[in-house]
Order: sequence, then structure tokens, then C-alpha cells
Amino acid sequence: MNVLTSDLQQITYGHDGTGLGSDFTSTPADKERVAPAFQTEISANKQERMIPLIKDEENTYDNVLINPSKLRNAEMKAIVSKSPPVFLLNKVVEMVFSKTELQNSKGVRGLDAHKMEAVREYIYAKGVSLGWEQINPKTFTQTVQNKIGNLRFRSSASKVAVLKKQ
Repeated sequence: MNVLTSDLQQITYGHDGTGLGSDFTSTPADKERVAPAFQTEISANKQERMIPLIKDEENTYDNVLINPSKLRNAEMKAIVSKSPPVFLLNKVVEMVFSKTELQNSKGVRGLDAHKMEAVREYIYAKGVSLGWEQINPKTFTQTVQNKIGNLRFRSSASKVAVLKKQ
């Protein structure tokens, strides 16, 4: 049993748990070989798979990247929601723009026009393919503006809560 435990600790932690065993027998080259493998595993967890939001012949929107699994989840939830195009718009805006980007923008016009155009094209194309009623421009702008306002409100509310605790 003790041999099994020390083998498991050797595999998991790089030493046998006694503080004597493998640390004296391992070479610095062995330690360097193990460390990069561990570091790449950590960095791989931080990176997400990203694909372009829209694929077209001219590759116009190749720099507007989004996580495909999050996009698929948003699409599935949008299908069963009360207002599918508005729900999907809300989620796609959340995925395309960072929270700080939305909070610091001065309204919808302050956001990156290229990304906004990609979101418009995606919502239109998805609506046509699923037979949804299209969002009119006023509702589109209002939905994005509400998203920005809600994020600002939540961030200021959390700052107030922190100040009250002090």
C-alpha cells in the first residue's frame, strides 16, 4: 500500500511525499521537462476555442471572434425564449464585447462599428434561417443600449456595496 501511495504521489506531485526520495534522484533536466508540461496545461485551460461570428467570401468579419459552444447555447436558449431575436442579440453582444468595453462606451455609437455590423449581420442571417421576425433598428439599438446601462448600473451598485461595508 505504501508503494502505491508513493507511486501516486510521484505521478501527481513529482515527489514521493517523504521529502527524500525522488528529489535526490531526479536531475534538474527532469524537473525542467515536467514544469513546461504543467504550464501548458494551465494556459490551455485559459484559452477558449474561438471562431469568426460570420464566415463570408470576402473574410470581412474574420476578426470578430466568438466561442462556438457559448454561441450554440445562446441559440438554443433563444429558440425557447419569449422574444428569440432580442434574446440572441443580448447574448451575442455580451460575447462579442467585453464588459469593460460595454461599460466604457458612450452608448451604441461608441462601440466598435465593425463588430456591431457583424452582430447585425449575424442576427439577420440567423433570423432568416430560423424564420424569426426581424428586429427593427430601433429595437436593436434599444436592446444594446439597455445592456450597456444595466452593466453600468451593476458595476456602480457593487462599488456602493463595497463602500457601505467600509
